[in-house]
Amino acid sequence: MKKDIKALIFTTLCMVVACLFMFAGGSTPVSAAEETEKVGKGCSENYRIYDYTDAIEDGEEARLEQRLWDISKKYGVDIAVVVDWERPSSIETGYSSKDEVWRTNEYAHEFYNEFEYSDDGVIFMLVQSDRSWGIQGFGTLEKTIGKKYDSIFEEMKSNLSADRYGAAVDDFADEMESLLEGFKSQWIKDLAFIIVVSLVI
Repeated sequence: MKKDIKALIFTTLCMVVACLFMFAGGSTPVSAAEETEKVGKGCSENYRIYDYTDAIEDGEEARLEQRLWDISKKYGVDIAVVVDWERPSSIETGYSSKDEVWRTNEYAHEFYNEFEYSDDGVIFMLVQSDRSWGIQGFGTLEKTIGKKYDSIFEEMKSNLSADRYGAAVDDFADEMESLLEGFKSQWIKDLAFIIVVSLVI
């Protein structure tokens, strides 16, 4: 009986592993190596960068756009960066009791949803009028971004303060790549632990 239970658990875990390899794959066949990189279900076709203030030089923006695309596709999440002059009036009047950073985070949240990015992703928002910033995570990244919120900005602060916006976006990309790689490694470790425990029960 005990052997039967072990066999059932092992079979179930094998099916879970197979599903994880297929996660975010849709109907297009991909290799297991590619799919083990995935953290989310896939990314949208939207731009990665919306710079309404021309704070980032065109050539640099094109390079950063491609870099964020590469990270987004590799891990199956949306990574977006928005630089705007000011927040929409609806946010300013609707949340007038909140501080600038809170309202900018709300703008980031609304922007991400309005542009219909995917369920799993992150957006960095910078508002030039008061130099406030916000970072919002969604889906599988929501809690992780919440925990890393301050440390992510800390890495960007020096370049943002010096108006080196392209370099700040590079910092953001570095942080996202490191975070996503760690996120992927963690669920692999968790899965391995579950398999080992199930086999010794």
